Amino acid sequence: MLPAYSFLLALIAALGYMALAAGVHKDPAYAGGFARYGANFAIPALFLGAFPAWFAGFAFAAIAIGALVPAAIMSIAAANLFTRNVYREYVRPKCSGKEESTVAKLVSLVVKFGALASSSSCRRSTPFSCSCSAACGSSRHSPRSSWASTRGGYTDGRSWPGGRWE
Repeated sequence: MLPAYSFLLALIAALGYMALAAGVHKDPAYAGGFARYGANFAIPALFLGAFPAWFAGFAFAAIAIGALVPAAIMSIAAANLFTRNVYREYVRPKCSGKEESTVAKLVSLVVKFGALASSSSCRRSTPFSCSCSAACGSSRHSPRSSWASTRGGYTDGRSWPGGRWE
């Protein structure tokens, strides 16, 4: 699933090149947006210029939801870490498995709503920047990790992010 998600993030990153090729940075209608947000306004300007208003809104929502998918996965991981390492250790050492599961679900829900509030309150270009950053990071590190995991790597340090390639 990760390679497909990384591929889709790379396609979103390619939208920046599409915006450059479409010349949205030269359009006077979007000069205010580029003056305020800089190059981060390229993809929103592309959507606003290339699509009708209803579809541009749909595209903005799809990008925002796509930015929330990693947040949802990380919220589950954070909830499990909190429940097992903090709640069970310090708050209720003798809690049952059902109680641990309930607390993990509640913590995950709180983190997801926090991510949604953060995504909803930011400016329009921020989810695009986050998606493009994730695409660049994934496209840089996924090939090394995939290669090493299928070839029995990670023993000599060459496959770690930032590791040496000899």
